[in-house]
Amino acid sequence: MQAVLYARFSPRSNSDKCASVEAQIGMLTVEAVKRGYDVAGVFSDKAKSGGTRAGRDGLQGALKAVCSVGGDGCLFVYALDRIARDLRDHLDIRDEVLKCGATIETFNGDSIRTEDDFFVTNIKAVVAEEIRRDNAKKTSDAMQQYQRDGKLMSHPSKCPFGKRVINWDPEKKTGQLVDNPEEMKAMRLMVQWKEQGVSLSEMANRLAAMDIYSRSGTLLSRGAISRIIKRQGAEAP
Repeated sequence: MQAVLYARFSPRSNSDKCASVEAQIGMLTVEAVKRGYDVAGVFSDKAKSGGTRAGRDGLQGALKAVCSVGGDGCLFVYALDRIARDLRDHLDIRDEVLKCGATIETFNGDSIRTEDDFFVTNIKAVVAEEIRRDNAKKTSDAMQQYQRDGKLMSHPSKCPFGKRVINWDPEKKTGQLVDNPEEMKAMRLMVQWKEQGVSLSEMANRLAAMDIYSRSGTLLSRGAISRIIKRQGAEAP
């Protein structure tokens, strides 16, 4: 059996306490020897969410490598959620691997070798997706509470519209949120424009004329404007 090793860990503030890709690859390599696998390739994605396969070059490389091996190959991972936490992605990746004659094996003993494995792996994929959603909600709730308390714990570029950051500590990644007078004025104008029936695209153009842009320096998107208006307690047109 020729094994293509793949490892991933998610972006998070305590990543130093998580199993790094190096640690995962180390465990997989040792286990591969015990199982008599020949290592045909090693791939990884650092600080990449399992919620999407987009932007994960390591995963794409691993899939290409295992399919080039074919019937004598397997995608060897620490756990199934290292491949994907999104159910649709999980099923698509499983189908890709099986279609080229390879299998998926895990350090923990789970295997996807035939269609008969569908039921058990499907349940595990659903559980993994629910865990991802729950963790995302907890993180979002915590960050929103910090913002309500006038604190920021991420990066100044993530500062919510209408606020600015002072006393930023780059080591602790913490700072104080205070009102941004110009953006607060713009937020009030957005609500007024909404009541007047102004379109979101026109709002973006009017804001640009006032030198009000997104954090990246581009026109505020219609989605961003809509969310800002909703934060102000009104529904966007």
